[in-house]
Amino acid sequence: DQALSTQTSLEENLRETKSSLLERQEAVARLEALQQELQETQKNEANDHAEQISALQADLAGQQALQRDAQERHDDVQVSLQEAVQRHSVVSSQCEELVESLQ
Repeated sequence: DQALSTQTSLEENLRETKSSLLERQEAVARLEALQQELQETQKNEANDHAEQISALQADLAGQQALQRDAQERHDDVQVSLQEAVQRHSVVSSQCEELVESLQ
């Protein structure tokens, strides 16, 4: 009778141990799934950030090109203005000479 009681107790302990082991295995599987989901999320966020950085770099390059073009146009206008001032000075001198010669 003692042997039967011991066997029953051992079988109950074995069932509890198996049940506990299954619960732990399920918990590990859930943790692994969550870890995989987290890694995928981090990967997607990293890709999104990389795309945003690339877009910002392209925008910056475009803005820099526009700024260079504007600076070139400004320089061209400045040169043209200086040439016009010089021509005006020459014409003004010629007019003064003409006026003096007519007097």
